[in-house]
Amino acid sequence: TYLLTDYPEFALMKNSDRLSIYDFVLPAEIENKGGVLNAMSYHNVKNVMGSAIKTDFIAAGAAIDEYLPKHLRGNTELQKVATIIKLLKKPPEFEDIVRYALTGSAWNSYVENDGVVCGNKLPKGLHNGSLLTEPIYTPTTKAKEGHDEHITIQEVEKIYGPGRGELAILAANLVSNDLEKKDIFLVDTKFEIGVDDNGKMVLADEKATPDSSRFVDLDVWFKSISTGIFPQSMDKQFVREWGKTVGLDKLDPKIVADVIKVHCMTVPDEILGETTKIYLNVSKRTLMMDLEKFQREEMGIK
Repeated sequence: TYLLTDYPEFALMKNSDRLSIYDFVLPAEIENKGGVLNAMSYHNVKNVMGSAIKTDFIAAGAAIDEYLPKHLRGNTELQKVATIIKLLKKPPEFEDIVRYALTGSAWNSYVENDGVVCGNKLPKGLHNGSLLTEPIYTPTTKAKEGHDEHITIQEVEKIYGPGRGELAILAANLVSNDLEKKDIFLVDTKFEIGVDDNGKMVLADEKATPDSSRFVDLDVWFKSISTGIFPQSMDKQFVREWGKTVGLDKLDPKIVADVIKVHCMTVPDEILGETTKIYLNVSKRTLMMDLEKFQREEMGIK
């Protein structure tokens, strides 16, 4: 994120091709990832959430040139991956996760805490991947070091007051409804909510991308879940599964030796290539056109 000399109230947020899993940044890049994240966030802000959700979005695509120094204008590679955002008086302090199915860290919490996830008491007898009767809000800390931890809705409301969970669920429902029309099931998604100068809650950072969400083909979802097997999703989970095979999920980002170990790893080319395919596939289905066509026709990038 870069400050803008002539617009102190705004910033330039650049989506990179780098990838992080288990709170480690991998020494590798996913081709076109930054473009996918930028385009999908733009689509969700402009075409899905619209005026129903207040966000930090100011401009993306060719429109960012208005806010840039002259020597950076007309840079199509920058236009593909960057968004102009409004700086918030109170940046996000938590991560706001909305879940439509029980899996991941929520499943672990369900097992370990007698069916309670972030203060949500869920029915007994659920399994990994169970479809929830209604979406639940499961906030976590936003750790500067180490792993994020589950917190309760009540802990969030002590700082922000009521309504934060409802805002996250409203935004998630809009995205979920849009994806369902495209035969994609939104398993869960993570938002980050801050506060503007007027004390209003604002959706910040990326909005419903493969880095912050779990997407599964709708037909694949129902066929797999009926057998009790969680299906492969179209997002960052593919790289997380590779990370487990090399023990990355057992490492601690607060331990220097573990950080060095990760930075010395080599991510196989086939993992990087397949991840690129996954990101481009889910963006094509979400945007209903190829990434380059969307960048050209919707974002005005020549």
